Amino acid sequence: MRTCCAAGSSKAVNGCRASTLSIRLSTCRAVRQRAASLADLGVGPGSIVGIVLEDSIEHVVMLYAVARAGAVILPMDCRWRDNEKQRLASHFEPAAVMVEPDAAFAGAPCIAAEQGLARRGRGHGSRA
Repeated sequence: MRTCCAAGSSKAVNGCRASTLSIRLSTCRAVRQRAASLADLGVGPGSIVGIVLEDSIEHVVMLYAVARAGAVILPMDCRWRDNEKQRLASHFEPAAVMVEPDAAFAGAPCIAAEQGLARRGRGHGSRA
């Protein structure tokens, strides 16, 4: 039984399907946009991109965007201390590291994922 739709109502079920389709299309657009923004930053096949994001839809979208760009995902835990992130970044030398706003750390080209790629448009990320 669908939780978002009234039981037995075909109108509600169709509305639920339309809503799901709308969300899927929106998510696909977001993945394509972020992948294109990464490409504008020079990220391509074989590049390494660090992901230091909290659990959110943005985190999932960025994982798909990095894969779509052909790059390699370097997972980093957002709960790590800056020196732990710096040590991993210095070892792997990522082309970019996607971080939460105001969570940049020294020693890596950090880009605020949501602000740098989603809100400002293609290729206009802020680096720290």
